[in-house]
Amino acid sequence: MERGGVERRRGRRIMIEAPLLVRRVSEGEPEPFVEQMTKNISLAGICFETSEGRYAVNDLLTASVSIPEPQRRNFPFTR
Repeated sequence: MERGGVERRRGRRIMIEAPLLVRRVSEGEPEPFVEQMTKNISLAGICFETSEGRYAVNDLLTASVSIPEPQRRNFPFTR
């Protein structure tokens, strides 16, 4: 994430906890969505943590984020 206190990613990230529905994309029967919470969000992606070991590096995921109404003013990516 941060190295030497300098943000290395291209996109600006907003530290915001928001409800997240996520599931792995797979062939055949779709997996159910799992509820998580975001740690931070940018236009390029979502950061969240899970201790379940459900996902692996390079898994393709589908995600849906819902920014709560009180936080929308603080979230610069909404219009």
